[in-house]
Amino acid sequence: MKKGLIIGIIAVAAGCAVALDVHHQMRRTAQMRAALVALQAANQADSVFTTDSLALELVRYFDHPLRFWTSANDRLMAHYLLGRCYADMGEAPRAIEEYSEAVEQADTTASDCDLRTLRAVYGQMANVFHQQNLPQEEMEAEQRFIHFSYKMGDSLMMAIGIENLTRAYYLIGDSDAILRYSRSASDIFYSIGRNDLAANALNTSAFIETQRGNAAESRWLIDLIRRESSFFDSSGNLQPGREMFYYTLGLYFENTHQLDSAEYYYRRLLLAQEYEASYRGLLSLFEKQKNADSIVKYVRLYADANDAYHDGMRTDAVILAAKNFKYTRYQQRAKEQEAKAKRRAYYIIVLSLVIFCLATFIFFQVQQGKKRKITLALIKEQYQQAKEDFRTLQEDKSLLEIKYQNIKGQTSYYSSEIVNKVTDSVFGISQEASSKDLNKLYDLFITTFEDFRIFAESKGGLTEHEWDVCIYVDLGFRDKEIALLMGLKPQRIYSLKLQLNKKLFHEETVITFAKNLRKVLHSAKES
Repeated sequence: MKKGLIIGIIAVAAGCAVALDVHHQMRRTAQMRAALVALQAANQADSVFTTDSLALELVRYFDHPLRFWTSANDRLMAHYLLGRCYADMGEAPRAIEEYSEAVEQADTTASDCDLRTLRAVYGQMANVFHQQNLPQEEMEAEQRFIHFSYKMGDSLMMAIGIENLTRAYYLIGDSDAILRYSRSASDIFYSIGRNDLAANALNTSAFIETQRGNAAESRWLIDLIRRESSFFDSSGNLQPGREMFYYTLGLYFENTHQLDSAEYYYRRLLLAQEYEASYRGLLSLFEKQKNADSIVKYVRLYADANDAYHDGMRTDAVILAAKNFKYTRYQQRAKEQEAKAKRRAYYIIVLSLVIFCLATFIFFQVQQGKKRKITLALIKEQYQQAKEDFRTLQEDKSLLEIKYQNIKGQTSYYSSEIVNKVTDSVFGISQEASSKDLNKLYDLFITTFEDFRIFAESKGGLTEHEWDVCIYVDLGFRDKEIALLMGLKPQRIYSLKLQLNKKLFHEETVITFAKNLRKVLHSAKES
């Protein structure tokens, strides 16, 4: 009798402790949500973040695997704000890491999905990719920004996203695409009554048409921008940050043989400290005038300015930072998964003990003959169910241990000597990888991701080129880097990725291939 009473007291105490912990955690969640809202308000006020401490605390709280009362929107916002902190702190790879994690947290199938924040994530990703001279990644992020703007019915932001696409196409020198997207953005701005933004969007188009020598078209665009854009102040001077339009004006007047006007606008660029563009224009102008002394002078000035301009665009540090981001991302996730597995195991053990105590208490109460409304058969059934739950929890614990070992296997793959060697060769840190090295990488990939090989065979199998694309995309290489490794053209790599996304995931786009591939690779490894 005393034994049953003691067990009952223990069970009730355990139940009360659990209830109190839940109540405390719900209050704590309310406090953390308030902190999340305050941090987002600071972000919207364009505050510059100098530390990640609060944002990191929010991410760790909302990412906890057993806080069932938090939401996908909480996790989306927390990772987004942490990414904003890293962006302000100049840590681009970590910013992209958090933006990518934020996107993965979003549940786009839910009716209450925070599409506004999700759209903002893609917009910030596009900005970081542009700053790092990664046009392909910038395009993909900007397309997602446009998609969610359209889904929200926000024509203004959709037009801004389309206009921003021209930045990426400018980096790869695709003038036709720039003309197409700038006209499309301008049309949308006009349709919603924003004539100023519509004229602004045609700025690059005016430069391209002028550069091509299309005098009539460039004249029409220049007049439109002068008349309707927000580029000029009340005195007719270009606003700070818009001075490069002087180059377009100078080039137009040079093309139409109005050389005095051309020189005037080229020299206006000097006042704005746009030396490279100014010297380039003046040099071209003096060559037309056959002014030998000025040509000699401005050849030297243009060369110096051009060297300084390109020095400012060096991307060696960016390449190394991008490599660190791509290469360490999986190691970081492996460590996080390891910590989560340990926490789950701890909670499973505690929960199983509570269940066992409750089941034992019920059993002793029946044995003592206390009157209850439930039947003895139902009590036995509940007891058996409790034992079954306990056995299931033990099996879950074993499964978690297996997953932990698998995660360690992934970590060894990404930190292996052959992965290091191929990655270093791609970024020019070591000599070019040989075909033997690439074959070793293929063998290690197949061995590490055995479940993915089975998955691929269930979809009809992959060709040699398709296997190579899967391996290199998983390592985070861009299309031109993959093309160099495989001896193919970047357009062929694009086609192979589209082909793989159709075959493996039944999606008619390239944008989601990398995400789909990594999801299947790592979920397959953990299943």
